[in-house]
Amino acid sequence: MPETTATDTLTLASLPFWQWDSTPYPVATGQEVNVGIPLDSLLPHRELPDTVFRTSLFTHHSLPVQHRDLHARADVSLPAWVFGALLLVGILTVLYYRLRKIKLGMLFHALVDNRAFDRLVRDCNLNRSTVLFPMGMLLMAAAALPAHTLFLPQTGPVGYLALFAAAGLLYLLRNAAMRLLGNVFDKKQPVAHYITNAYLFHLADATVVATLLPFYLYLPGGSMPVAAVAGGFVALSFLWRLVRGMKTIFAQPDGSCFFLFYYLCTVELIPVLVGIKLFISQ
Repeated sequence: MPETTATDTLTLASLPFWQWDSTPYPVATGQEVNVGIPLDSLLPHRELPDTVFRTSLFTHHSLPVQHRDLHARADVSLPAWVFGALLLVGILTVLYYRLRKIKLGMLFHALVDNRAFDRLVRDCNLNRSTVLFPMGMLLMAAAALPAHTLFLPQTGPVGYLALFAAAGLLYLLRNAAMRLLGNVFDKKQPVAHYITNAYLFHLADATVVATLLPFYLYLPGGSMPVAAVAGGFVALSFLWRLVRGMKTIFAQPDGSCFFLFYYLCTVELIPVLVGIKLFISQ
């Protein structure tokens, strides 16, 4: 069969060929520029709604603008000295444990058992006021940090040191008042035992408060739960300390022990009531 020359019905020469130019065609010459197939012929035209203008709610009102300047964002971050004070309190607490050779398990066992209490006092040589006094100061230093952030945040480190000094002075006056009551009622030994027991409870409170302070100061949104946990522990410790003190005082045969414990509770409750009053007023 002889070959026949194929004749194409599609003439490529008759189709337009478009190539985009890298430079825009000068439109100012008035010549038409063919840019190929317009998109309007392929895609339907979408009608856009007209811009709607409404009257502002802040026009013709009775509250004129008073502050037209920009206000800087409030800085809620804590200064660097707070972290330094927190670190110093933690280091001093650990150092006191190491120097007096007190173990945490021994301490909490001594708070609930009289024999463990006597053994801790004997083994760690906690029979002098100069050795016991740092326990109270550690608690005052740890408690002064959240108190300073709540009541005196604008005073800086000077305010914190002044608050710590005032708390330490009140702590000394409290112990002096208790020893005076012991001399008046001729119960020096029971009152000394009561004060030593209070020192151990204060060391436990200082340990718990110093442990929870980083979460209270630097945990976003967690300050209230942490404060509730710390406050609950301190409250339970205070109540259990009064129970232990009551057993110590009432174990004496003299009938005047009731009045002695009454005055001791008065001395104990005065700082608590003042603290609650300041917290409510804020």
